[in-house]
Amino acid sequence: MATFSPAPAHRRASLMRTSPRAGGSRKPSRMSLTPFSDAYTEETGMDVDEGSTAPTETAVKAKPSKELLYANSREFKVSYYAGLPLEVKTALQKNNNFEYDSIYSGSIDAQTGFALVASAETCYVWQHAQAVSGIPTCYIFACPVNPDDYMTPPLHSLIPYGVGREPGLLLMNHAGKVRLWDSISIGLAGGGNYTEASLNLGPYETVSHLVRTHPQTFVASTTQGQFFKIIHTAVGGKHHITVQTFSRPAQSSFARFTSLLLATQTEGILIPETGPIASVALGRDSSSGGQDIWALVGSHIQRWDMKPDGWEEALLDADVLELICDALRERFGAAIPDLSRDLGLECNDVQMDSEGKLIVLVSYTPVDVSGSDMAIDTGSHVKRVFSLMKLTYLGDTFRVDDVRVVPYQRNKESGAPVQPRLKLVAGGEVVAIQFGNAIAFCSLVSEYCDRLELYGVTDRVLGMGVPEDSNTVLAMTVGIMIKTTIDLEAIRDYDPYTGRAELIKSTMMQAILYGAMPENPLRFSFPPEVDADSLMQGAMQLSRAVLRSDPDIIRKNDDLTAQLSEQKARLNWLITFINSNGVLLKMSQKCRQILAMDAEKLSAGLQLWQVYDDLVGTRQSYSVIRETVRVTLEALDETVYNDSARAFFGQYLSDLGELIAHVPEVLQHADLTSDVVLLETASMVLTIIAAPVTFRKNNMNLYKLELPMQDPWTSQPAVINVLRQLFDALEAAMEGTNAWSDGKEPLADVAGMLLHTIEERLAWLGSPAALDQPSLQRERSEYQLLLRQERPRMLHSLHRHGLPLDAYHLAERYQDFSTLVALCNKGQVFPPEQNPEADKIRTYAELYNTKFTRELYEYYIQNAELRVIFALDDVHKPFLEDFFSQGPRQNISWLYELTKDNLNVVPPLLLDDAHKATNLEARHLMLSIGKLAQLAVVQEQGKTLPAAKDVLDTFHDELDFVSVHETIVADLQLALSTQRGRQSHDAQAEYILKTQAKRLNGTPAFARIFREYVRTLLQGNVLSVEDMVDVLSMRDNSESPDDYVIALRLLWGSDDTPQSRRQSALGAVWRRIYLHDDWNMIRDTANVSDAELNQRYRDTALYRTLREVRSRADYVSPDEAAAAQPTSAEIAARWPGLANDQVDSLLDDYATEGRVLEEYDLENVCARIVTLAEEDLDGE
Repeated sequence: MATFSPAPAHRRASLMRTSPRAGGSRKPSRMSLTPFSDAYTEETGMDVDEGSTAPTETAVKAKPSKELLYANSREFKVSYYAGLPLEVKTALQKNNNFEYDSIYSGSIDAQTGFALVASAETCYVWQHAQAVSGIPTCYIFACPVNPDDYMTPPLHSLIPYGVGREPGLLLMNHAGKVRLWDSISIGLAGGGNYTEASLNLGPYETVSHLVRTHPQTFVASTTQGQFFKIIHTAVGGKHHITVQTFSRPAQSSFARFTSLLLATQTEGILIPETGPIASVALGRDSSSGGQDIWALVGSHIQRWDMKPDGWEEALLDADVLELICDALRERFGAAIPDLSRDLGLECNDVQMDSEGKLIVLVSYTPVDVSGSDMAIDTGSHVKRVFSLMKLTYLGDTFRVDDVRVVPYQRNKESGAPVQPRLKLVAGGEVVAIQFGNAIAFCSLVSEYCDRLELYGVTDRVLGMGVPEDSNTVLAMTVGIMIKTTIDLEAIRDYDPYTGRAELIKSTMMQAILYGAMPENPLRFSFPPEVDADSLMQGAMQLSRAVLRSDPDIIRKNDDLTAQLSEQKARLNWLITFINSNGVLLKMSQKCRQILAMDAEKLSAGLQLWQVYDDLVGTRQSYSVIRETVRVTLEALDETVYNDSARAFFGQYLSDLGELIAHVPEVLQHADLTSDVVLLETASMVLTIIAAPVTFRKNNMNLYKLELPMQDPWTSQPAVINVLRQLFDALEAAMEGTNAWSDGKEPLADVAGMLLHTIEERLAWLGSPAALDQPSLQRERSEYQLLLRQERPRMLHSLHRHGLPLDAYHLAERYQDFSTLVALCNKGQVFPPEQNPEADKIRTYAELYNTKFTRELYEYYIQNAELRVIFALDDVHKPFLEDFFSQGPRQNISWLYELTKDNLNVVPPLLLDDAHKATNLEARHLMLSIGKLAQLAVVQEQGKTLPAAKDVLDTFHDELDFVSVHETIVADLQLALSTQRGRQSHDAQAEYILKTQAKRLNGTPAFARIFREYVRTLLQGNVLSVEDMVDVLSMRDNSESPDDYVIALRLLWGSDDTPQSRRQSALGAVWRRIYLHDDWNMIRDTANVSDAELNQRYRDTALYRTLREVRSRADYVSPDEAAAAQPTSAEIAARWPGLANDQVDSLLDDYATEGRVLEEYDLENVCARIVTLAEEDLDGE
């Protein structure tokens, strides 16, 4: 036994430690909320100061039965177990670069009750069970140094001796140098007395694994596939270490001679595969009375039998690569597409369960369905996916019984790579997998799996232990030791159909309950590839549970302000947690909006409760809020509460919108003349709506909301109706009074909120989700009309009631420029500089430019204030130019051009305005001025150009058409001059029909349209050419047969009438020319001379028309006229909006005209009249 320099000084128990976790408090940035004091389990009854973050050492000693929970779900709970010795804390704090290096390792020995932490230089051992109730003694040892590696910690194992004696310690560096201390108590004296030995390793060979097979026997494995058996013995008080490789027993000379002779002894001897050994695990006792050893060597599983007589035999060496890949492919499909692809498959660890089956941890690099490499994450780190394989040994091969995905992926955030290790709980019902920064739990009897993840990259899982026959897992981190208590019954009952969603919900619940604790070593996160549906379902359920104060989440508090604040904070933690895990965008927009609206209701509920709480302090006898809450609870069939207000705000905030819906019912029995009642009602309604509006605006990015909100609760029809009623009530209260002279009038706030809710509702109704619903589109039309009506009314009301600034502000906010213009012109308008709001008009023109000025100029035009437009200052010049450049403005564009001396563009503008003018006098005036302007243009040019002559001709034609109107109107008024008393235009038109259009008695449709034409003319309005032709040709014309000629000339000169309709109209005029005379009388030739007969012909309307036509090409024969009937399409185009029966009635009247004409059979007689007219014209 050699002696060495003493190890670093040890220490006895000290009272210096006050925190259950090393490394000090976390950075303040993590603690965005105050810690929730209910992290301590309620069943313990432990009283904890609100400001405390962890139990002190004294607290641990004084109250050992109390638990500080770090996580708690249906399947497990994680609690503080024990602190680390001060020496360990100090060492770990000095070397906390666990993000990049693994310079410390540790273990928790469940058999001995001791734990250790080791670096390349020093090993610390202490009794962890003692740390639970007191301060443990720390034993310190110097590790065997590897001169080629000063960073890698040694392999280690405690040597159990049973109850009543401290264990021994074996340390072995990776170069194979072994140190053994018979008792850890030596560490109190410097740890200098030890026994050492060395493994005979080859070049570049290192020790990879160490396992204790018996209390005094250990097996070490190497990177080149060797196994070493290390035996500790004590003879005469001296300790010895024996090291030997696995080997078969030495054979005697006779045996060797016999084997040579028989040549059979070497048959069947297994030569196992050599290579890096990843893991060694104990199996069952062998049939020979020895110990089975299982090892992972690359993709091979080896089984060794450690014989009781001191030699070892390889019983199995099976390559399971293809078997594992097939199982993974079957389980995960496209993730393992092809064995030929290098997936980097590794077998990481192996353990044997109580049934004798092997549990193997494997990892591989995932690929997507197209075969693309997914192994590299955004930080250029290899991403590894882990799975558990349950294998049954069938004598010479294996069968895969089960495959379980491990809810962990190693990536850039995992820190320095650490070999994962397995621990079995309850004989293998649950497998705990230790990773560098997490512990995963996988059930082998159900589909349950979950994980615990450490908060920071500087923290590490240094060791893990499972006490025998226990359902607990102890884990040691850089700061503390934690205990995970597993509910095996709950895991067995795990439902694969609903469990996933419940697990996601449980993760979020733990995050909001325990995530704010600054001393919690755990970081809550979702498992890899979290299911979107489960995420959304769990988040919405949890959000609603917080909203209704579920006692599992929210501790009841008589101080309701404090309780609502806590609920609000929990929902903030929920969305922050979802965001920090990068899964918010996996949620649908609808789900995100539901979460946001739940938080909105909490925010509004808290503010409304504070309003009500202040009112309670005034001891007023009647409260609108209290009464509305009572009515709402009655409607919800919840009437068993003594304090209904606290009950509603504590449990029914999800129905907050119902409060507004029941306001009308409450106000029916309230005194609406009371300022107090109206003010409280307005305060309640505005608080309920304004708080969510503000919350939504401030948290758009947090929830990644996309407007419009989907059917938001703040703009339901009931809300809009209540705001309208409230505005009307407030407006009525202010009429003729000096109400709220103290400046508390809420009229403007209610108006603003009403406009906001209508806009919000319209935004939703105009969204794609609502456009497909006809009922919603009817509602949309109604609200569009309501907004057009209500917004100007409310803004003018605010102005009228002494709130002009609010009126202007709302008009500006909603860009209601028409109302803004009207507000700016409520006083003196002309001259514009004397308008009281002249400065505002100038400001708005400069701020909003054409959006405002166009409305301004339209306002002046519509209100007959053209003089203002032309009196505006130079600021408006560019805006006026834009206004008129958008297109001619009827009746005024020419005036604007005159102000600019653009005389040449005035005639076309006036001609266009005249065409659009419906008033006869206005048209006459425009045409007259236009003609004069055109003459001035011609005079300015000095000669008449063809284009100018065409314009003059157009003016002449249009003025002729006006003259026709004036002549007809004069005739009508002359006929009406015999009437006594003042009559309506309808009565006058009826009189004209009966006296001047008797021929229409048999054609009721013609009579109806003739009556309309006459009424239009009597009103001083203009008819179209087609309509005037009908008036001229439908009259009896007994004294004015020349009207037919005028009608024909109007049609010949009209360019606005479509060709097909012009032909039909010409046919109608010729029919009426033929039907004007009594042809039976004319053709009665008895006792009539030829001269007299020809005179009869000359007296016909046809003859007089033919003399004026002067061209045979314009003549239409009776047969042609009878056949020239309009189609129903032509009638519908000429009189749009006619019902089908009205169109049919007109077609019948046109057909009647044609039929009567055909019955006269006038072809021969009309041919004679045509000849007569030509002869007479020639004779002249």
